[in-house]
Amino acid sequence: MHRCHLFEGANRLRCIEALQKQAQRLPHPVSVPASADHRQASVLVPFCVLKDVGPGLLYTVRSGQLRSHSGQVSFPGGVRELNSTGRDCDFDLELSWAAATALREAEEEIGLSAGRVDVWGAHRSHTIEGEAV
Repeated sequence: MHRCHLFEGANRLRCIEALQKQAQRLPHPVSVPASADHRQASVLVPFCVLKDVGPGLLYTVRSGQLRSHSGQVSFPGGVRELNSTGRDCDFDLELSWAAATALREAEEEIGLSAGRVDVWGAHRSHTIEGEAV
């Protein structure tokens, strides 16, 4: 099996640095006041290497039967979940809520185990619908 080192070592560090520079050029998100209408969510932007194709991004197509965002092409992800006491269901001492939520959703949606993911960073923004992502 041919192993691709594109996302490892010095290449990984160069890519992270380039992504951070690009993120600095993006407009800062406008604060969205917390309310029942504005939920927090996160997505995973999975870089992957496809056999016989090379590096790429992994997208999903949401089912047409879903209540929201049906039929849309998207990254795996979803809404932050809180338990009945208001504590974060995705709480993890080593990860932010956003990373933990994105990893949980990626496992639920596409079967990608969190143990196979190397989280490189995060960028905060908002969707058209006003959800903090």
